Amino acid sequence: MSTTTAAESPAVTESGDRQDRQVVVRMLKTTHVGATVQQSVGDFLTLGATLKLVRGRVSAGVGRVSSWREALDRTDDLDTDASTTGDVDVGAMLAAGHFRAGLVVRNLSAPTFGDEDDGGVAATLDRHARTGVAWGNEWPAISSVIVAVDADLTRVPHHGGDRRDIAAGVERWVRGQRIGMRGGLRGSTIGATRPVISGGASYAVRAGTYVDAYAMGGRGGARGWGIAARMSF
Repeated sequence: MSTTTAAESPAVTESGDRQDRQVVVRMLKTTHVGATVQQSVGDFLTLGATLKLVRGRVSAGVGRVSSWREALDRTDDLDTDASTTGDVDVGAMLAAGHFRAGLVVRNLSAPTFGDEDDGGVAATLDRHARTGVAWGNEWPAISSVIVAVDADLTRVPHHGGDRRDIAAGVERWVRGQRIGMRGGLRGSTIGATRPVISGGASYAVRAGTYVDAYAMGGRGGARGWGIAARMSF
């Protein structure tokens, strides 16, 4: 997982149709390795935690660019300061009838990487809390229709300005759980809405083996697509 932030300096120049901005770019790129444990409490509540090691690389630089995308592309060329620390993610899920509700808190210790001494740079992996509810038409058995709504409880850094998203989505399985289709919409509740729409599909090649594809698009540079294979047991 990588998180990159950029801040515009007061210096702005224009050249023809091109507007150059001098920006300060700070990057925090992290790699996580963890082990997850879960424990049921009664018939309705499940608690979980992921104990993890986090390797963080911090870098910063100043440059003149014409767009935020160009600024972010330059982060790979910056000198980095790397360190490793421990952290934990925790979560809880309540299941009752056709409904489920959950809460997850990531980066519970909010670790800091880098060192500001001697002119260095430091960055903190912010704590992130999110909650949501979902309904499945056949829960607690396997459901063919699932509707979910979830929301951030904390701000999430973004190069276009912090976000605190609320999202909704629906998933539908047909042909005996062989083909799945899903779609969703999210937007920020702070600052500009910056809506993002997404869609995807899954195909069960055989029992427990799936091919997944997704695409998303929206304002603020939120565009992407992907194809993956997965196995479940």
